[in-house]
Amino acid sequence: MLWPISPPNFISTSQRPNSTPYSYPAPETAPPNPGWFFFAADVGDRAEQALLYTRAGMTHLAAEIRVDALAVLEWLLEVAKEDIVTCPGGWVKTLKSFMTMMGWATSSGTSKWTSASKASFGKAGKAFPRQLLVLAQFLKAGLVESGAEASLGLSVSSFPLVDVEKHMVPTRSNAFAHLNLFGSSRDEEGEMYIDREDRQRVFQKRFQAAVQVGMENARKEAGEAGRAAAVLSKVLIEGMADYSGGADDTL
Repeated sequence: MLWPISPPNFISTSQRPNSTPYSYPAPETAPPNPGWFFFAADVGDRAEQALLYTRAGMTHLAAEIRVDALAVLEWLLEVAKEDIVTCPGGWVKTLKSFMTMMGWATSSGTSKWTSASKASFGKAGKAFPRQLLVLAQFLKAGLVESGAEASLGLSVSSFPLVDVEKHMVPTRSNAFAHLNLFGSSRDEEGEMYIDREDRQRVFQKRFQAAVQVGMENARKEAGEAGRAAAVLSKVLIEGMADYSGGADDTL
């Protein structure tokens, strides 16, 4: 049975909910914060709601809440990475939250990169390497081809078997949710990007330039930030290596 989700306690500055000790049946199934009212098996059906509160925490003014939000996102990616990057708003809105939290942004109407918004959050300190690593984990989930997809592609690469995986029985519930046949209209940020190529296209068009500049600046800092930036760089190379650019469709 699925219970309605309520706002998690990690977006509250109150000390009481976040300091109360809780015990869970198993670390791999339990959320990292006592404010969550659902477990790993429920995440796939509640990914959109979970990310709504997680993104609010990522852009919160309180540093401890941003750290807690990163821990929640990290757990969500461990238990349901595909649902997280493909749910409505899961790709674009979450990337925008990362850009805001880390102070990486592209000036409106220009190609210039700016880190001015970072001042609103103060100095990131030791949290910045963690932000880089979680961003790398998120991009790996959305851009890097999974082992199952790679093996399937190799097994059906010979003509006339073309795009066999797209014609197989879907392995996920509500396989045509991305068509939004009966739901309310979505804007470009709230769309579902089911295909990896679509996520690559959106990332390349809207975020790659800002991420590249911010990552290069982080590598110059050396230390923990430099090592985390190297991990992010490896994920970007692996995730975008086979992206040809394609047609620049309107999002």
